[in-house]
Amino acid sequence: KATEKGASTDWFDELTRSALSHVHNVTLSGGSQQTTYNLSFNYRNQQGVALNDGWDQINGRLNLVQKAFNDKLKVQLNLSSTTRDATYAFGEAFRYATIYNPTAPVTGGPDAAKYDGYYQETLFDYYNPVAIMEQNSRSGKLKRLVANIRGDYTLAEGLTVGAFYAEQHENTTFNEYYDKNSFFVGADNQRQASRRFDEAYNRLFEMTGNYNKRFGDINLALLGGYSFQQFDFEGFGAQNRRFLTDEFGF
Repeated sequence: KATEKGASTDWFDELTRSALSHVHNVTLSGGSQQTTYNLSFNYRNQQGVALNDGWDQINGRLNLVQKAFNDKLKVQLNLSSTTRDATYAFGEAFRYATIYNPTAPVTGGPDAAKYDGYYQETLFDYYNPVAIMEQNSRSGKLKRLVANIRGDYTLAEGLTVGAFYAEQHENTTFNEYYDKNSFFVGADNQRQASRRFDEAYNRLFEMTGNYNKRFGDINLALLGGYSFQQFDFEGFGAQNRRFLTDEFGF
């Protein structure tokens, strides 16, 4: 009877929802005998089945092909961009949903005022799953740009030279904030925030020469080239606690 709290709570049901997602696409294409292009945009709004989980994303893509000098030169350009704003659920809440007393209420109890109205018991490693989700926040942003260009030129019959350059730039941020009265991070948390920024570059350059010639029954194929690739990564993070107010979040 000491564990009977008088409620009937399905903790997994409290942590989840019926998710709704929608996608919108726009594509333009056209060109001429020398130039062709394809331009597309994509918007996605994705809700997660967990509370406070989901993202908005915009994608853009351009593919361009240009021919010149009686089709001896062919240039291909590809650009793609992605921007995403996301909020993340606290996966830890599902672990506590498996062990939390199903007769305990989501809100109320003798210490409710101390924990923003949520029911809590001051036991070790035992937290109200819904309070974890709703009192605290996790969010992030992603920006990704991928670009590459390739040029091939036919110098003579069977002899082609080409150059290729590609670059990928990715920028991510991750933010967390824990409410003053969030028991999940300690009884005397006094507010806690953290932020992290990461930036990554990937660059690739290649040059090739290709010779293809048939001499009677003999087919001669020669390929030579040079390739260079460079990766760069930089990150920075910080956290602090005991802020004066919850008003500004992270």
